[in-house]
Amino acid sequence: MAPILDKQYSLQIYKTSYLCFLTHLYAVYKGQYGISIIPLSVGLTSLHYWKNPDYSYRRYLDIIVVKSGLTYQLYVAYFLKDGNLYYYIMSSIPFLYFLGIYYHRQKNFAISTYAHMLLHIVANIGNVVLYTLIK
Repeated sequence: MAPILDKQYSLQIYKTSYLCFLTHLYAVYKGQYGISIIPLSVGLTSLHYWKNPDYSYRRYLDIIVVKSGLTYQLYVAYFLKDGNLYYYIMSSIPFLYFLGIYYHRQKNFAISTYAHMLLHIVANIGNVVLYTLIK
């Protein structure tokens, strides 16, 4: 299969995937072993996909893991006193995702890549905030 993105761009997104492991370690540090599985899983599937992005099973596995983890964390945040802060941060994620898709279709791969990298950064910041809110 042909790659979705040239190596110069996919490598940048690949590198931001490592942020998930820092987030995982933060959750472990906070003693939140169960939820720490989410950023660990997302990091592993993201690295697996972005090393050679195409329309293979790796893409769909990454999407399923991300959506499942996000759904669970949205559920957890619902029951937290200040869980709205997590919702506020994560509300930019769909915008960044579709911005990346839009610019990819316009063949502006640099902006598409930066949008997806920013998505990774914001999502991991949101996760750290969530793990800080959990008592």
